[in-house]
Amino acid sequence: AGGKVLVVARDQIFLGAAVAQATMFGIALAIRFEESVLLAPLLVYGAGFAHTVVGGVTAIAGALITSASGRGRESAEALTGWVYLAGASIAMLLVANTAHGLAEVQGLLASTIIGADTADAVTLAAIAIVTSVVVALRRDELLLFVTDPEMARAVGLRVARWNRLLAIWLGVTLAMA
Repeated sequence: AGGKVLVVARDQIFLGAAVAQATMFGIALAIRFEESVLLAPLLVYGAGFAHTVVGGVTAIAGALITSASGRGRESAEALTGWVYLAGASIAMLLVANTAHGLAEVQGLLASTIIGADTADAVTLAAIAIVTSVVVALRRDELLLFVTDPEMARAVGLRVARWNRLLAIWLGVTLAMA
C-alpha cells in the first residue's frame, strides 16, 4: 500500500508499468546479443542471470529517466510514458527475428507467480524486509520528501539524492520481481 501512496503522491501512477517495460527492453537486449562478447561474463552464470542483470540495469535507467522531471519541459508522466513506449516497442523489435526471443519476451509479459521458485520468494522477501526497515528508519524524511519536496529541500533534505535512490531501488525491485 505504501508504494501506491508514493506513486500517487508523486503523480506517477504509470511508473510501475513503465519501469517493467524498461526491464523487458533489457531482457530483449540480453536475448538479442547473447552471443556477444560483452555478455559472456554474465552467461557463465546462465542466461537467466544475464537477463536479470541487463534487465535490472535498464530498469534502473528507466526509473532514473522518469525521476528527472522538473529539469525541462517534460512532466513526470510524459517521461514515464516515453519510457513505457520505448521499452515495449524496442523490446519487440529487438527479438522479432530471433529464434525464441519473441516467445520468451511474450512469456515473461504473461508470467505469473505460479512459476516462482524458492530463490524468487527469498529474493522478494529480502527486498520487502530491506524496504520495510528503511521506511521505518526514515519515515519522517520519506513522508516529507514525497508530500512536499520544496519543504523537504528547505529543511535540508537532499531531494535530488532521494529521487535517485528511490529510482534505483524501484528499478532493482521491479527487475527482481
